[in-house]
Amino acid sequence: MLYGSTMGLLDGIERLINEHGSSVILKERIALANDKYPRLNRSFQHLISESTILRLRMSVFALILKRRTFRSTNSKNESMVTKPSN
Repeated sequence: MLYGSTMGLLDGIERLINEHGSSVILKERIALANDKYPRLNRSFQHLISESTILRLRMSVFALILKRRTFRSTNSKNESMVTKPSN
């Protein structure tokens, strides 16, 4: 009977040791995450800004290309139209 109660006591101690160890590790991980969060947030905001700038540039280039294509198509069409002779 003594053996059974001793094992129960050791199980409780082992559980406390594991929980305490886990809480220390968890605290360290939370502290690390808290330290990295501002840097990661700045990096994320920088990437969002860069993405926005690249999208705007892409839109501008698309408009320029569309304009050039339109001019090219118009000049070809104008050359195909015959002018009436007077």
